This record gives sequence, structure tokens and C-alpha cells, in this order.
Amino acid sequence: MNVSGWFSDYLLKTGKSREFSRKLMLYSGMGISGLLLLGLVWIHDPYLAVTFLTLSAATKALSTPAYWALSVDIAPRHAGILSSIMNTSGNVAGVIAPVLTGWLVSYFSGWNQAIWVGAVVTLLGVGVAIPTIRSSEID
Repeated sequence: MNVSGWFSDYLLKTGKSREFSRKLMLYSGMGISGLLLLGLVWIHDPYLAVTFLTLSAATKALSTPAYWALSVDIAPRHAGILSSIMNTSGNVAGVIAPVLTGWLVSYFSGWNQAIWVGAVVTLLGVGVAIPTIRSSEID
């Protein structure tokens, strides 16, 4: 996770815009994670499945520093409130996700649908972030 924060700062020091450096980490982390989850649905080798799941979690973690930095970049005077909303939303999702996952696995007698939902939610997160983050708010 720290690697993406350091890399984002490095991009800033080399002259890249704040918007580019934050979006790169956010979109690549979540996008690759979602695609790895989608690939997981078709994998039948348990070792490869664990590898995909591990890489998905690792690449998703690459986007975390960008989220928290964006709260300061987008609304510096309201960063505390925005961070609180983000934290609360994440905790609510953390309560819902295990229940929904358990129900999906039980109802469909397998993990594929639960993995699909996780992949779709992750990729939708990228889709929501793209129009939301504008350079006029960041720079």
C-alpha cells in the first residue's frame, strides 16, 4: 500500500499533475483488482485461484492511499468530514459484504456469483470515480 503513495509522490516530483498521480493509482489499483476477480470466476486450479485472489487484494490496496489523499485534494477545508463519510461508508460495506457473500454462496451453491458481485462493485467504483474527480477541484 505504501508503494503507491510513494510512487504517487514521485510522479508529483517529476512534474506530473496531482490529478494524474492520484487517478493513476486509483484507477490502476481498482481496475486491475476487478479484472483479476473476473478472471477468478473461470479458474479451476486452486493454486492459481489463490494467486489471482491475492493479486486482486494487493492491487486493490494500491488505490487506498489515493482515496485518502483525494479527500484533502478535493476539499481541503472539509477533508475531515469527507474522510468521515468515506470511513463510515467503508464500515457499512464491511458489515453488508460478509452477509451478502454468505447468502450468495448459499443460494447459488458456489462462489462464482459472490466473486462476480465483488468484481462488478470494484469496477463500478472506478466508473464512479472517473467523472467525480475533476482537475479544477484538485489543482
